[in-house]
Amino acid sequence: ASEDLEQMEGRVRATTQRLVELQGQATSAMEAVVAQEEARVLAEQQAQHAQAVVQSLQAELAEHASAVRQQQQATTQLEEEAAAAKAELAAINARIAQQREEQAAAQQAVEGVLAELLRTEQQLKAVQREQEEATAAQNAAAHDLHRAWEEVQEADAKAEQARVALAEILSQA
Repeated sequence: ASEDLEQMEGRVRATTQRLVELQGQATSAMEAVVAQEEARVLAEQQAQHAQAVVQSLQAELAEHASAVRQQQQATTQLEEEAAAAKAELAAINARIAQQREEQAAAQQAVEGVLAELLRTEQQLKAVQREQEEATAAQNAAAHDLHRAWEEVQEADAKAEQARVALAEILSQA
């Protein structure tokens, strides 16, 4: 029973270590999701800023016909930057989705480890109960053995008294 207890304690320690590792992975995945979310917000702001600049330049094009060519080039460049920012935003969103899937998988793994830890703990408690019952039975047997020994001592004393009495009777006869 103590070997079973030691094995179960070893499994509890291993399971707890695995839980700590999985929790570390889940924390890292969550931190990556937060970083990706911040990058996505920044990319959205950049895209909105670029779009606002494009719109401003388009308004100026209407007002300043002499600078149309130069402003068109700037507008084209900003549109390309906006498109690049939108593409980057799409890539960031894809990475966020992947990180969320990884986080969900890590969470499932943590839940599985917690369930295994609970089962192991229940088994450990059952073994402890069995040990307690065995100890109680052993104590009861030791008590019974001690009582029987005392009764044997009493019987020996009575037998010795009977021998002494018999010896006196025989010596008088």
